[in-house]
Amino acid sequence: MRFLQIVQRQARVSRRKAQELIKAGKVQLNGQIVLTPFMEMNPGQVKELCVDAKQIPLKQFEIAVYKYYKPRGMISSHEDPKYQNTMGKVLETAGLKGYAVAGRLDRDAEGLMLFSNDGRLINLLTHPRYKVRKRYEVLVSAIIPFRHADEILSRMKKGILDAGERLRIEEGRFLGQGPNDSLFELILTEGKKHEIKRLFHHFKLPVSRLLRTTIGPVELRKLKPRVLERVTAGERRALQALLEEAGVNK
Repeated sequence: MRFLQIVQRQARVSRRKAQELIKAGKVQLNGQIVLTPFMEMNPGQVKELCVDAKQIPLKQFEIAVYKYYKPRGMISSHEDPKYQNTMGKVLETAGLKGYAVAGRLDRDAEGLMLFSNDGRLINLLTHPRYKVRKRYEVLVSAIIPFRHADEILSRMKKGILDAGERLRIEEGRFLGQGPNDSLFELILTEGKKHEIKRLFHHFKLPVSRLLRTTIGPVELRKLKPRVLERVTAGERRALQALLEEAGVNK
């Protein structure tokens, strides 16, 4: 967990305020001033915490993971001075201080997001070296013959060079056609900026809807837009198994 999150949760201040206090040298950890907000540490290392010359009564941490259906039009960041419809507002409303988001989505995309106060888990789910699979349903505004769809997916698996970056999918399948559109399912393990849109743009196919349905073992299932709930016991065990398999440092 990042030191910033520990201060945020223990002192019950906003993410921005916690960062300001740390950088101003107003936070002491175990008798020493700490100036690094994003330092990774185990909450168990915190024996004494002083903020603005006041000792903070320490609360016991409960490690938890929540899933959320992000609707279209919401920004994945914690805060945005020009836009109030953010993931940070969701966390604030739910009283989830010290939680980070695993897996960002573009403003016009929707679907599964995960929140946790376990820094190891956030690292596992977001760092490309762990190759955690994310599944997406992608609707494009074109009627694509099945044969052509197979060719598109084959090229995406091999990789496509765009703006100096190699974009690729792990797996993909064509789900069918509608009256004016076509539906694909893609699995990616690395999320470069606008990667899915850029992949389809290479074939001159505009994406009209982008929905993330899974992150690792956690599924969107029947979760409704703007609903926040804890992951199931089975999903929590599966995430713990991923952590152990990957050997992510405590």
